[in-house]
Amino acid sequence: SGKTNGLKLVSELQTAGYPAELFFLSEQMAGEGNPKVDANDLLQRNAEELVRRLLDGLEKNTKKLEEQREELKATQRQRVRENGEEEEKGMAISSFTEYFEEEFFRDIDRTAKYSTRKTGFENIDAKQVFMPGLYVLGALPGSGKTTFAWQLLNQLSGRGEMCIYCSFEMSKAELFTKSMVRELYKKNRELSERLKLTSVNIRCGAMRDSRELKEQAAEFAKSTTNLRVAELSNTSVTELIEGLKPLIEETDKSPIICVDYLQIIPSKGNKALSAKEKIDEVMLRLKDFQRETQTTVIVISAFNRENYWQPVSFSSFKESGAIEYSSDVIWGLENYGVDAAGKFDKGEMVKTSKAKVREIKFSCLKNRNGGVYETFFRYHAMYDYFEVKEQEKKYECGRYEH
Repeated sequence: SGKTNGLKLVSELQTAGYPAELFFLSEQMAGEGNPKVDANDLLQRNAEELVRRLLDGLEKNTKKLEEQREELKATQRQRVRENGEEEEKGMAISSFTEYFEEEFFRDIDRTAKYSTRKTGFENIDAKQVFMPGLYVLGALPGSGKTTFAWQLLNQLSGRGEMCIYCSFEMSKAELFTKSMVRELYKKNRELSERLKLTSVNIRCGAMRDSRELKEQAAEFAKSTTNLRVAELSNTSVTELIEGLKPLIEETDKSPIICVDYLQIIPSKGNKALSAKEKIDEVMLRLKDFQRETQTTVIVISAFNRENYWQPVSFSSFKESGAIEYSSDVIWGLENYGVDAAGKFDKGEMVKTSKAKVREIKFSCLKNRNGGVYETFFRYHAMYDYFEVKEQEKKYECGRYEH
């Protein structure tokens, strides 16, 4: 009866979603010259032997329990994907005493390793620490938000950081030719300009068999072993998160993930949600994911059409409520357009947006790990390259000042 009820208990536990295994001491002892006895008999006769056999049984069944646990987790993830449901989460409440005794120094050790991490953009690195968090990068069409984010991940991966670029728009061929063009231009600007080595031309076969292109391809392949691209289409935020989790588990240090871009992520949940509610849902899910995994997530966002020709501000971001409050850092790129008196000017902004080399103002509007700031870049749009501008400028009270 004990065996029958034990097996029944295991079955019920597994059905309820708990890993469970059963083993019998008496069966373990069979064939060893010992009579079959139950645990109480063995306890009276040889307590040390009972403990040894219990530990041995636990060790042998640990692997089975772990396999069950992974199967249950996979089943749960599949259910969430199929139904668009939220995973159930308990509320974690800690007292000061519990936190300082159990977690405080562990959390410090976990974040301290990011204190020396550099983006590769000297002007940004001088202004802020690139800590784990949810970053939002916004810009007008043609201001280079994808190019900037892709160059940022290229630079970080070259410094040993694991980077994952989740692209809903561009193919990996488009992205990697951007890198090729940028590096060739940095090495030999005269050659790039003379041959018009744009990413489109290279994808169309320009310099296909040239020594320069082959050498650059080989060099880039070696320097970006930590850079991965996920080409996405009609992938919901739940599917995106579940697809990223296995990649995160492979790394010792949390990776940097860029999602390009926010407004294009489809919603497969409640079809009655408004556009604002869908954006809110995606932002909150991404923030939960970032906090749970301690990753650095960069989300590219479009601007409101109403704010196309206004200085970058919180109102520039589409559905800015969730963006403003859920993000840890908000960055904005804009063409630097001012008149002779230093005032913001729409005509100058339009003119700048069509220039071969565009002057871009980079604004940090929110920074939970430091202060807000502004800095400048030269954007070589034809060659997909953001170059740090040496001369810094200020923007105060609606006026740009040298």
